[in-house]
Amino acid sequence: MFGLNNMIWLLFALIGQSIIAVSAVFDKVLLKRTIPSPLQYAFGIGIISFLPVVLVPFGFNIPSLEISLVAALGGFTFFWALYFGFRALKQAEATEALLAIGGFSPVFTLLFTLLLIGGHLSTGEIIAFIALAAGGLVFSWRFVGLAGIAGALFGLTNVLHKILFINTDFVTGLVSLQVAFFLTAASLLIFKNLRPKLLSGPIEKPENLGLFLLNRVLAGGGGFLFTTALFLGNPALVDATFGFRFAVIFITVLLFSIFNPKVLKEKFQGRIIFEKISATALVFGGLILLALVSR
Repeated sequence: MFGLNNMIWLLFALIGQSIIAVSAVFDKVLLKRTIPSPLQYAFGIGIISFLPVVLVPFGFNIPSLEISLVAALGGFTFFWALYFGFRALKQAEATEALLAIGGFSPVFTLLFTLLLIGGHLSTGEIIAFIALAAGGLVFSWRFVGLAGIAGALFGLTNVLHKILFINTDFVTGLVSLQVAFFLTAASLLIFKNLRPKLLSGPIEKPENLGLFLLNRVLAGGGGFLFTTALFLGNPALVDATFGFRFAVIFITVLLFSIFNPKVLKEKFQGRIIFEKISATALVFGGLILLALVSR
């Protein structure tokens, strides 16, 4: 049903996660600032999400009412998933928060997949899924509330995205969901009390605008590859590769902390380092098994 015997989806997912991970680290390095209001941050991302409309000439078809409603719900859930995700990120180090969300997200993606789409996983895929999800759940107990909400919303978004791809073509599904995401963000401007918070705030300019914009393009490319993986594979297994994103972030941040701690530094001692290494080992073990059973 999902083409699990084809490893192309796994390759797209891992490359996309790697690009997104490195982009996230360099965002922090380039901007050298704390995250502003989570609502404002999600709003800003939503406003620039109209960029995929450039794909309209390459096969976009006006979706049916049913498809439009699914896309609208997908855009809505994705916006609020980002919001709660950024709230969790403000309460912890980047690696811990991302790993916590990445632990819940594939679990909810699997549940929503079984409820809304159906299908099943083989024994090997289930074991791989458990290892990948466990790598993310190591830190999830610290942020059960925010990480759980964000993970549930990301999981539902992934499945709604897959439903779009099942019922329409890739370009129509992608553009429809991104337009819905943009409209969700823009709709917040209706509320007068929110406008000042959304249109102004402590957003500092990066030191190098050129590198910042290039980094945003790279992040968009990573997101596109991940979406392509959703189109090709089982959303639960695709989302489970979120753990690989954490592994790349963990290694990149560790290198910065060793060679240039003034630029970026996190805690790498005691129980924290043990938990991070254990989580990374689970992720790589799960990926190896997933690659073997998906051949």
